[in-house]
Amino acid sequence: MNPFDTIEKWIKEHGSASILRDHVALLKEQMSNLERENLSLKVKLHNTETERDDYKNKADGFADEQPAETCPYCHRATLRLIEIKPNPNPHFAMMGFKQRYYKCGNPSCGQAYDKSVNPEG
Repeated sequence: MNPFDTIEKWIKEHGSASILRDHVALLKEQMSNLERENLSLKVKLHNTETERDDYKNKADGFADEQPAETCPYCHRATLRLIEIKPNPNPHFAMMGFKQRYYKCGNPSCGQAYDKSVNPEG
């Protein structure tokens, strides 16, 4: 039972002035408005927190990325490292050489290539 219902019942039973009823009605209206505003603010807060988390995730992704190398085909800095494996030549692999596999992120290029890298760099 709502606390205002109890107050209204008490007013009716005791024949209080109509002014008190008006005050209770005003309080009910104000409480209803505040509840609506509170709900609206909760929704805005949730949306803002979600947006903040999205930006945080994007920022974390940028921090993890290494600077892009230049694609030998389109000459843009859109090359992304896909994978690093031991060199396919067993002699080079024993010396620590690696094979890096790249793919260009430029939609008009999209070329992929591999590059052998010595153990020092």
